[in-house]
Amino acid sequence: MKIIGNFRSNCGRFALRGVGETCSFYSQNSSWKSHAERSRSVPMLRYLLMTLIGALVLQGPASAQTGLSFLKVGVGGRATGMGEAYTAVANDATAAYWNPAGLLQLGEKQIYLVHNEWFKDFRSEFVALALPAENYVLGLSLNSTNIGDIEIRGTQPSVEPIGTFTSHDLALGISYARSLTQRLDLGVSLKYIYQKIFIHESGGVAADLGFRYHMEAIPLEFALTLQNFGSMSKLREESPRLPRLIRIGFAYSPALSLSEGSWIFAGDWVSDSEGNSHLHLGSEFQLRSFLAIRLGYQTGYELKNIHFGFGVQSGRLLWDYGFVPLQQDFGQGHRFSLGVNF
Repeated sequence: MKIIGNFRSNCGRFALRGVGETCSFYSQNSSWKSHAERSRSVPMLRYLLMTLIGALVLQGPASAQTGLSFLKVGVGGRATGMGEAYTAVANDATAAYWNPAGLLQLGEKQIYLVHNEWFKDFRSEFVALALPAENYVLGLSLNSTNIGDIEIRGTQPSVEPIGTFTSHDLALGISYARSLTQRLDLGVSLKYIYQKIFIHESGGVAADLGFRYHMEAIPLEFALTLQNFGSMSKLREESPRLPRLIRIGFAYSPALSLSEGSWIFAGDWVSDSEGNSHLHLGSEFQLRSFLAIRLGYQTGYELKNIHFGFGVQSGRLLWDYGFVPLQQDFGQGHRFSLGVNF
């Protein structure tokens, strides 16, 4: 059995990777794992725990307000519709942003295009390319954000601004993912980050580290992503602070009595270097492998909480839309995605 795109299969991770095993083969041979393989899982989990503790130490106590906020804005219509509870769900090319370890779920080459219409004049574009190989997956990504018509005012109050300027942010990344054990996957992303505000510029390098752990007996997955660990050069007189993020998530896909539908329930805990913590919850119901309905909810944000979305698969094309009603008269957020398998 082969899977196309981000529509999950009840056959589990083998079908998602497109290696050709059937559902019955996997279920009848799930006990083939050797004692050595099982023995390696315990040290790997310890390593995962040590990585999380190390990230918490590096993140340190809550710091002053960070910059480069575009790195905290999620990508993809599917993720948006699920309330951005996507760390353990990501199985398309946008995993280069959410969790690079998720790139291993792809069995075909895929390109993903995302457009984000946010509040005011905030516009962003995201492009990702996933290239599966025999034992690993490579990913390339581009995240670009523009904010236009930012007003310039003098030292004296005035009705009209004396001018306007724009802000441009860019992140160009390369990702690599492979399996550490039969159940534990690892992904790493390296990013070049660029920011320009008015005539001032800054550049830097950051890294993301992602893990994905597949439970053996139940359709449950856990994931951890550490994002934006790096530094920037000075922007005028001070270096922008990167928004370091820690994401811990799960995804549960219970078996349904409906033969023509599947369901995913997911959750993420997100912590940033400013000392804020958020809970993201999301669900997705897929009908007949071509239509998906999504609902999500977030806590701890001033401008947003509930999320909606849907997706349609037609052959090798994946269409996704996510909607976020913003509060305090900031309008609405829209994210449009198009994925192509080839």
